[in-house]
Amino acid sequence: MNFRVPQIDTEENFRCIALLGGHNTCGSFYLFLSDDNEVGMGVRCETGASGNKSHDDGPLLNEGEGLETNKTYFLQFCYNTGTQEASIWQDKQLAVSSQKKWEFERTGFVSVFVGSHNPKSMSEALYEEDKAELLDLYFSNGPTTTTTTTTTKWFNRTHEDKVVNTTESVDNVTLVSHDEVTTVKTTVDTVTTVQKHIIKIPGANQTAQGTADASKTVTGR
Repeated sequence: MNFRVPQIDTEENFRCIALLGGHNTCGSFYLFLSDDNEVGMGVRCETGASGNKSHDDGPLLNEGEGLETNKTYFLQFCYNTGTQEASIWQDKQLAVSSQKKWEFERTGFVSVFVGSHNPKSMSEALYEEDKAELLDLYFSNGPTTTTTTTTTKWFNRTHEDKVVNTTESVDNVTLVSHDEVTTVKTTVDTVTTVQKHIIKIPGANQTAQGTADASKTVTGR
């Protein structure tokens, strides 16, 4: 992520940058700041940044190395589930790493600047007056070791509508073809899905509304 750092000494002991996975509060993967702008990550629980001690280790925190207010940093967070190595990178330099046993939700919501997916909760939030900015947030392929990183974006989704053949007439019926094209790209695949709607209007070159037939095609790689 590219992250502009907020003010320090706020009322919250911890402030959420991003909460990944899950649907409520506990059990999500958690990227956060301390009140002194020390950056950390771990498993979210109601008691704060610490994980549930009966199941998970506590968070990884770059203690004593707070980020400078109003400065923009390129931050990377990596957790290797195979080796249980957790690491935080600051401007492509390793800031802190440690072995951590973490279990967290792999599906669910993504929330930014608030420490709960509950829409009524403002727990561990960053507010407008804190002057934080999340300029970019994306996922990348994890490194095989903690000595190298990659910033290759692994997921990109585009969507567009296309209206074609608006004047084609067949057997005194006007055919209007409306295509919805969705393209998903990863580092290994490009998959394009086309949802085609053929609208049949009685009478050639008419503009009245008619019924729609749908067809779907998928192309890949």
